[in-house]
Amino acid sequence: MSASNIARNKALRENVFLMIVCIENKIPMFLVGKPGSSKSLAKAIVAENMQGANAKEEFFKKFKEIQIVSYQCSPLSRPDSIIGTFKKGADLQKNQDPNSYTCVVVLDEIGLAEDSETMALKTLHSLLEEGCAVEESDDPKAENKVAFIGISNWALDPAKMNRGLFVRRDAPDKSELEETASLIKMIYGFAAKTKMSPSWNQLKYAILRNFGGLENVIPVQIFQSHLKNGIVDTNEQPRRDDPDCSPASLIQDCLEGVQMIGETRYLLLLVENYGDLSTLQQKILTKHNAVVIFGSSFDKDQDYTQYYAECFGQRFIELGLGNHRVKCSVHQDFRLIVVALKETVAKEFQTPLVNRLEKHILSLSSMLSTKQQHMLAKLNAWIQTFCHSSERGYVTRRDLLTKQMDRKNLRLILVQCESGDQRGNLIACARYSIESEMKQLSISDVENVFVMLIVQIPRVTGRYFTGFQCGTWQSVHIDELRATCGIPNFIDMYQKPVSAVLETYLHTSGTSGVQFDVISLIWGCMQQALATVKDRDEVSNRNTERVKLVFNAKDRNTAREGTSYVKHAEESGQNQNTFVSGLALHLITIMKEKEEYINQHQWLITEAAKAAHINRAGTFRRSVMQYIEGKVVNILSGLLAVMDTNENLDILSTDMTKGWKSFLWQEIINDPEITQIRCSDFENGKKTNITDEFVVVGTSRKGNSFKSKMPFSWIVFRELSSIWRKCKSMPIADTQESELYTVLRTAKALETRPLGKLMAKINKEDVFEAIKDYVSDFVLMIYPVKSSSEHQ
Repeated sequence: MSASNIARNKALRENVFLMIVCIENKIPMFLVGKPGSSKSLAKAIVAENMQGANAKEEFFKKFKEIQIVSYQCSPLSRPDSIIGTFKKGADLQKNQDPNSYTCVVVLDEIGLAEDSETMALKTLHSLLEEGCAVEESDDPKAENKVAFIGISNWALDPAKMNRGLFVRRDAPDKSELEETASLIKMIYGFAAKTKMSPSWNQLKYAILRNFGGLENVIPVQIFQSHLKNGIVDTNEQPRRDDPDCSPASLIQDCLEGVQMIGETRYLLLLVENYGDLSTLQQKILTKHNAVVIFGSSFDKDQDYTQYYAECFGQRFIELGLGNHRVKCSVHQDFRLIVVALKETVAKEFQTPLVNRLEKHILSLSSMLSTKQQHMLAKLNAWIQTFCHSSERGYVTRRDLLTKQMDRKNLRLILVQCESGDQRGNLIACARYSIESEMKQLSISDVENVFVMLIVQIPRVTGRYFTGFQCGTWQSVHIDELRATCGIPNFIDMYQKPVSAVLETYLHTSGTSGVQFDVISLIWGCMQQALATVKDRDEVSNRNTERVKLVFNAKDRNTAREGTSYVKHAEESGQNQNTFVSGLALHLITIMKEKEEYINQHQWLITEAAKAAHINRAGTFRRSVMQYIEGKVVNILSGLLAVMDTNENLDILSTDMTKGWKSFLWQEIINDPEITQIRCSDFENGKKTNITDEFVVVGTSRKGNSFKSKMPFSWIVFRELSSIWRKCKSMPIADTQESELYTVLRTAKALETRPLGKLMAKINKEDVFEAIKDYVSDFVLMIYPVKSSSEHQ
């Protein structure tokens, strides 16, 4: 515990003094006070310094060496846990000299245990009277008696506190606050650094760092009014080494520990709404060393007060619940940022907690640089000039309703109205007033005058707003104020199934020229789709491996990895084919198959435009995208389950250095005519009819998966089996040669099919390896192989 960084106020001195006295004499002690009254700090100081002959200070060497045994109380505390803590303390001091060594049982937040259903604190009565846990037949021995300290934010019932020394800490008075003040420490830091008297900017900086973030309080003006003349010149020019007093700089300096003697407090940022968090992320959390950790939301996890302890230059903090405690190391550069609504801080945060944090107000305007603030002031001045200039014909609501407008210079009228569903009459009144005024203008003036009514309509409302869809008025519904990229044009989606929309945009920009990337859509849905692909062996880590394999294939042009096969791909015009482009083709094909049974041409109206869907999504455009993504995710999950049959995805990453495998994998995945994958291929793999989870099905004789060597070997096997059955059913005169003729006919028939034409492109030097890999997979698909030796 760094003594130079601690204010020795009255509360801390009394707490430390009484703890030492009670520990030395084993007098039970109850320390009660609000958060921030130096209770935990006093305990930490006593624990660090009361080390007997090993104490750092000569003063403490005359006292006993102590061992703290802490118990974190909570509403879940049990009597046996508290008794166990006392027994643990007694065991630790066994075989020790009671005059030089003692164990101290500390019950932290003891008041929380009052709500325990097991009445855990009732056991304290006998424990405090005897000083130790006493069995029915035992007589308490001096060597078993331990010291006791109970720390609480509020007083307990007298039956417990009367059994020990009760120390109550009230709110600090003026003198205590003066002793604790940290403003002096920061000013001293400036003086020590510059070897000069502090300037006004330095003093202002210190004031804002210590008393900023207060609602309806301007601390700089308060300090300025109390400064005597001659102490500091508030009008002096800034020095070269003066700190930046802008809000953004103050927040940054707090995080980096700038301009401070000792350690800075952690940061509390007060916001009007959580939309201001985007400012924090853009301005601060973009630093390379910023890490966001979401803490626990359980109520009782937020009740603890902790202080750092140092050992060999490393800071530690003790965390725990009950008698389960652990010391966690804390990095020297660790900084905590608490972001909370102003209203929440004012109503719910306790004052001592707020005082522990350095407070600043976070908003878009407060994070502007000095140059940006000057620019903002100029823009505000220009707006005021524009609005109040007689040449612009500025119109107030009163002018609008009372027809007192300057018609001669009027060019544009903007009328803004909130909650339009509740103010229909007011909007109608403004509308007719405008129309009446427009009639009094000349024809030439009317052509140069434009009127815009901006009406805000809540998304969830019990009323309706009809708009003005007739006459000289035009009504436009603005679904979102900011343009959203990555969505097809509504013209391309109207009365078209989703498959047709995706097919339109797969290789073109649509009829309207809007850019919508189907490949990006699929990658955006990939994580969700992979999460619903399961394996029969739920214990395996195949799910994790599958995610890595798929995302490693992102943006990979597999055709170019096998250099000897690039020529084939370029000649066929398929040099842009990739893993995900093949998924896109299969996705559209299967989606078309599904849409044959159900009319999906009106989905834009019947599904995406449903009020419930729009309310859940937030806007109509988002509702459209959620519907499309839902369709994509469902089919994509089934496709991925089929593609990973017999761990086929492994070939995508491990064997792509071999040209023929790379070529074959790419060509097959990009040709739905070869794969012939249908809905039924993965619908049968669903876990249940209720869930959308798909199970990867193996094709071995046992029905399990195996690590295939040839890309899509089960598809090759299915194709050959189909041709073989047809050829075998053909009549042959000589039965002895029937098998040979069947083989020859099968080979001949395969050459005419897309798969056969593709396999004919395999180079001669690779044919033997391809046949060998297929035979290896064929054996596993045909025979119930029990071992690798049998397989060979």
